[in-house]
Amino acid sequence: MKGRKANAMINNFWSFKYIYERLRVTAENHGIKTRKKDEKYTSKTCSLCGKVHRNGRKHRGLYVCKTHGVTMNADVNGVAKIANPILPKPY
Repeated sequence: MKGRKANAMINNFWSFKYIYERLRVTAENHGIKTRKKDEKYTSKTCSLCGKVHRNGRKHRGLYVCKTHGVTMNADVNGVAKIANPILPKPY
């Protein structure tokens, strides 16, 4: 797919910045403070123990914590890691 059609499809999707700003403004209008966080290593780092498990990220978007013996969705694990700033960073 090339040309105008491809360009139109790309530009019809909202950019990350647009979505973030909409969320930030809406939250602040309701008295909720927001903070932008880096998503680096979030789907590779366990949200339960803060460790980066070797081969923790499995097929079909699964993440396995070998310490706790828990299998979870890798995206949910990443969001939980972002939401919990107390856990140590792997780097």
